[in-house]
Amino acid sequence: MLNYLIIFAIPWIAYAYENIALLKSAWQLHPYMYKHKIITTNASNAVDGLKTNLSYFGGQCTISANYQYEALWRVDLGAVLGIHHINIYYKTDDVPWGPGNGFTTRFLGFSVFISNTTDKEDGVLCFKDDKFTRYTIPAVITLNCTHHGRYVIYYNNRTSTNLPPDYSAYAFNELCEFEVYGCPSPSYYGEDCSQSCPDQCMDSRCHIETGNCFGCKVGYQGPTCDQPCQKNTYGHGCSMICGLCVNGEQCNHVNGTCHNGCEAGIYGSHCQMECPQGFYGRNCSNKCSEKCFIYKDCNIKTGVCFGGCAVGWKPPLCNEECDDGTFGTNCSNYCGHCHQGQSCDVETGACPNGCDSGYKGIHCNESCAHSFYGPNCRLRCSNTCINRTCDAEKGSCDMVQNEIGHKNSKTSDIIVESREILFAVLTALVVVFV
Repeated sequence: MLNYLIIFAIPWIAYAYENIALLKSAWQLHPYMYKHKIITTNASNAVDGLKTNLSYFGGQCTISANYQYEALWRVDLGAVLGIHHINIYYKTDDVPWGPGNGFTTRFLGFSVFISNTTDKEDGVLCFKDDKFTRYTIPAVITLNCTHHGRYVIYYNNRTSTNLPPDYSAYAFNELCEFEVYGCPSPSYYGEDCSQSCPDQCMDSRCHIETGNCFGCKVGYQGPTCDQPCQKNTYGHGCSMICGLCVNGEQCNHVNGTCHNGCEAGIYGSHCQMECPQGFYGRNCSNKCSEKCFIYKDCNIKTGVCFGGCAVGWKPPLCNEECDDGTFGTNCSNYCGHCHQGQSCDVETGACPNGCDSGYKGIHCNESCAHSFYGPNCRLRCSNTCINRTCDAEKGSCDMVQNEIGHKNSKTSDIIVESREILFAVLTALVVVFV
């Protein structure tokens, strides 16, 4: 009979969880043999649902071999299932349980593991006895083990050279019933196993009491995995950092791609690479100008040429020639007085058809010297002009000398003026057709 019964780490409430270990496949290390035959004390006795006779001869308990230093038993739940608690009924031989019962020393020091493989080292430790004595250990123990797993493993050993005084010399499996209570479907939780685990739980598994996920699917976070990754993170556990999406947008919370493309100067499926040499802009789709001061070297975002433009090209992108009337480096110079207002050469500033009347020089920005006028200042002022000073553009005298002798007669003035005009016309024609 049982003298002691305790509930360990679980409040006293009624549970509707099922015994998901009942009649499942079980196995033990070092089974008990009688005359080289395994008798009716095999591993499956611990999950047959029978616990009315807890003696060797009752046929309801599993028994392991004598003189072994390790004892191991496990049950295969058939799938990774949610576990809430475990009840263990140890062999009492149907005699009063307590320090006088020799089986108490064999029960001491046991452990229980939950694993997804048959190896206990791959699992989690549900319980390890390190405090009971032969006076305090109960024959029936209820363990709180809210985990998911396929295999529940009972283990005991006597491999230490410094065993506690109450421990038996050898290790045994003497389990009369091993009940694992939980939900028969891995994706449900709650006292009656009727509530579905949240959709974004990894492997559709959640805590059997709270419904909180043990892990989230890629791209989700939070206790119930209902929150997509935020703050420019994505991926498993929201541990990956988004690239430079346009306008600082959040990337796809699952795969990290940018919905609307990359920020200017960045490219790639995850917007994490800078534009290669010679390219700039959104998705690096624009080419730097060949007229950059440094050939095709520009800002990857804006396309502005580093070091400015080649001579004759207009900043900041250096993809247009200087506007009419300007020339030189970064179009910073102004054309002179070219013939008939024509634009000068964008690189040199030279006027292609010479200068307008009254100006000379390569850039047509020099006024005619004293006594010269007309296109390119090739005409001389009339000698009838006082000091031979005339209008630099038209050649008209500022002042005419008084009539002295045969000079400055009207006739002679007309003749001289006619000659000068004819000469200017011929000169202009020569300039035009040169």
